[in-house]
Amino acid sequence: MIRLSKLFYLLLLLFSQQSFSSPSSSSSSSALVCSQHQSSALLQFKQLFSFSKEVSSFCEAAGHHSYPKMESWKQDIDCCLWDGVMCDNTSGDVIDHELSCSWLNGTIPSNSFLFHLPHLQHLNLAYNYFNHSPISFAFGQLSRLRYLNLSYSMFSGQVPYELSHLSKLASLDLSGYGNVSLETSVVKRLVQNLTKLRELHLDHVDMSSVSLSSFMNLSSSLTSLSLNNCLLRGRLLDHIFRLPNLRELRLADNPQLSWFFPMVISSKALRFLDVSYTIHDSGELPKSIGELKFFRHLIISGCNFYGPIPTWLGNLTQFTLLNLSANNFAGAIPM
Repeated sequence: MIRLSKLFYLLLLLFSQQSFSSPSSSSSSSALVCSQHQSSALLQFKQLFSFSKEVSSFCEAAGHHSYPKMESWKQDIDCCLWDGVMCDNTSGDVIDHELSCSWLNGTIPSNSFLFHLPHLQHLNLAYNYFNHSPISFAFGQLSRLRYLNLSYSMFSGQVPYELSHLSKLASLDLSGYGNVSLETSVVKRLVQNLTKLRELHLDHVDMSSVSLSSFMNLSSSLTSLSLNNCLLRGRLLDHIFRLPNLRELRLADNPQLSWFFPMVISSKALRFLDVSYTIHDSGELPKSIGELKFFRHLIISGCNFYGPIPTWLGNLTQFTLLNLSANNFAGAIPM
């Protein structure tokens, strides 16, 4: 009995030691690190830039903190630990580049090592300075991208049609300073292929030559569409106001753009509408806007509206911003 008890005690002790030691050994063996190929590609990408705080100065104005994230990129440190880099927890592949407001000053050629990261899903290069270089067609090779933000980074020239190959995109922002332009054929390809888009922001992109019919088949998943100051011309078809999930629509500062709000609203999702300094076809504030009970922001300044301010505006109790300025309204805003 004594021998059996000792044997049982030894077995119990051995099992306990294995139980306590196995988690640490399992953790160390399963720890993932960035592959040498991806680490090398990122370091090569870093060599394209110098760092200057001035090039990201607009970040501070927009309320974002700017700093040179790439300075943490060192060869002897796992790239999954670098600032602005995120890796997949399972595979260790680089899937996220958050490099907005990073003081980047340089250009991104089509043979850049950035395009050697096939698993990339999120890429944000906003508020940097790319020296008026064109947006490379090679961005279209990053076929797994779900988020692409190239805004306010001093790109120039035509938006390449290859961006329409990014069929998994949920968010695309190419807003800028008026140096980038879009053609009708590219807009049609984007609308046709990017069927999963939820956010499309193209503020200050020159679209003066774009046919407004190009927007006919916008993704029904769209929740935010921003086309401020795009030099849009002609009459906007009212189907945009009928998109079932659209919550924010910005069309401001397109003085040659006319529009007509539909008489019947099939979707009640819209919360934010800015059509300031555009042309409303009838000149009378559409009564159907009053059906949008959850409207929070309505900006219709400079649209040549006239007549008495309608009483139904008082029914929209969720307003946090209402701007009716630079019109010819009469009377007081109902409370």
